[in-house]
Order: sequence, then structure tokens, then C-alpha cells
Amino acid sequence: MILYPEDFGAIGDGVADDTAAIQECIDTLGTQSTGGVIQLSSHYGVSVAGQDPIFGTSYRLWIKNSNISIIGPANLIALDSDGVTILIGNPQAGQPGENGNWVDNVNIKDLDVNGDIAIRYVRHTKIQNNIIRNGSISGNIIPRWVIVENNTILDAIRHSAIGGDGARHWRVINNYIQNATKNGITIQANLDQGSESGQCSHCDIIGNRVEKWAQDGRGGEGIALNGADNCNVASNYLWNKGTSGYGIKLSSWSQPLGKATSNYNNVHDNYIQTSYPGNRAFHLGGADSATYDGEPLICQGNFIHDNYASGFRNFVVFGPQVKNNRILDNQSDCLNFIISNATAADNKIGGLFVS
Repeated sequence: MILYPEDFGAIGDGVADDTAAIQECIDTLGTQSTGGVIQLSSHYGVSVAGQDPIFGTSYRLWIKNSNISIIGPANLIALDSDGVTILIGNPQAGQPGENGNWVDNVNIKDLDVNGDIAIRYVRHTKIQNNIIRNGSISGNIIPRWVIVENNTILDAIRHSAIGGDGARHWRVINNYIQNATKNGITIQANLDQGSESGQCSHCDIIGNRVEKWAQDGRGGEGIALNGADNCNVASNYLWNKGTSGYGIKLSSWSQPLGKATSNYNNVHDNYIQTSYPGNRAFHLGGADSATYDGEPLICQGNFIHDNYASGFRNFVVFGPQVKNNRILDNQSDCLNFIISNATAADNKIGGLFVS
């Protein structure tokens, strides 16, 4: 089934409020077991329609059911100042289990969106070929099997331009990010759900270009893995200018409900450049208090190799409890190669090519 907002009263001039017409399309497809496609082809004004029941954030459009696609080319123009433009998921149902109330197979493609695309309790979803302005693509609360590909994200004002909290089996590929307030890309354990459900794993972050992050001047990372296992971070281009922050960070992570560490990740063939000498190209390990219930949070088994870093003061800095990692065959013009915490041990380091 293919639906057109104009058939539900949309004007499509970018000035009139077309929220109700597009939402009626979404809800109509939600009554069909096979879902369908909403075809957008104009400039649609959208306004705040309610509050996200989990985070309390305002939203404009809400996809609550599976098997729905919103396809452009089209513009979604926010008629008010703040809020999520497209909310995907069914969080009011409570936290799903393995066989719980997930939303599956949602596709958002070829849209120019003013604001955020946010996903909650979602699986098998694709966010592709969109332009996001003054917003982000964010996944919260164990989103799984999500593809975020070929998007352009400009002037992201959230914590991360692309963020997956509790993400598993994400593919973040060939996105372009410019002017992120804090982080470019973050894959992070969601410990509000406890360690087991919130741990990140098996994500690919490949071929992305991040230009200028940490633009609020308070630090940040081009790519951050906070409590993530078995991820592949490869062939990304990161460029920063005039602000503090790290290039790529692999860190332990703890909150009152749980803990997570970053282990067995493969970080290779990335190019990282900055003009701010206080930065570090790579950071591995947590904060100085890297413990949970008295137990150390150990980052181990990570492989950082064949990367190039330019303009940094330090190539890699080890936090506490960094053990049994390999840092091999990298190229750098950094002033220092390794800065190590006293508790770091049994790491294999070598093959630095100084340019």
C-alpha cells in the first residue's frame, strides 16, 4: 500500500501545518499487518504533536508500528523551535524482551529533515540518504540491526550527531557529519537497562567523514565507543580544528545499574587530523576511578592498527586498567606516541611510522 499525504489534506508548501495529514498516513498503515509506504514529494511543515513517553521530548511525527517506510525526496520543515521530528518505536509498551513489543522494519529515506530522527525499541530499521539539519540520528534503549547510511548531518545540537545507546549490530556507513556540538558518532552502553541488556556489541562504523566536533568548546570525540565489544571502526576520516577533544575513544562505562567495558574492537585504517595540539588521536580506557562495586573495569583485547594521525600532541593515551591490547603499525606526526596510566599492563606496542 502506498499513501500520499495530499490525499489526507496536506498542502505541501512548507508553510501550512501538514503534521496531521502525515500522521494519519502513518496511523492508517499501522492498521495494516503488512504496513506500506508513505510517499512524500514536497515541502511539508510539521509541528509538535506530543511528548515522548520515555524521555519527555517533544515529537512531531510518531511511527508506532512495524513495516512502515517514509520515502522522499521531500523536506520536513519544523514550524516550532525544538523537538524530535520523527520518533520511531513503541516505548509506552514498556521494555520489550527478546520476544517483546518491538517495532521492526521501518525505513526513512531521501528526506531533508529539520530536527532529529529518534528510535526507541526498534529492530531491522534503515535510515538512509537523508539530510539532517540542527538535529541528530539517535537510537536509545537497545536498538538492534539498524543501518544508518549515506546521511548528511549538519550542525548537530545533541550529544552526538549519530548515537546508539545499547546498540547491537548497527552499521554506520558513509555518513557525512559537519559541526557537531559534542560527539560525531557514539556507540554507548545503555546502563539504565542494566549491564546485560544495555551492552553494545558487533557494530560497524565504516567510511564516515566527521568534520569539526566538540564545537561547544567542552570536549568531545569524533568517534566514541563507551562500553562496546567486537566493533569494527575502519576507514573513517576525522578532521577537527580549533577545539578540544579526542579523535577515537574506547572507554569503560558505569552507571548505578550496571557496568560495561570496551573489548575486542578492531580500529584500523582511519585518518585523523586536528589543528588543536592538546588533543589525543586515540584514548583507551576509562576515567581514573575505573571501578564498579570495587572491581576494576578492564579494557582489553582491542587492536588499533594501520591508522594515520596528524597534528595531535599524543597518538594514544591509556587510562587505567588497559590490558592485553595491541597498538601496531600506525603512522603519526604526534609529539608523543604512548602516554600510559600506571595500571595499564601487558599491551603490545610497536610499528609506529613517524612522518
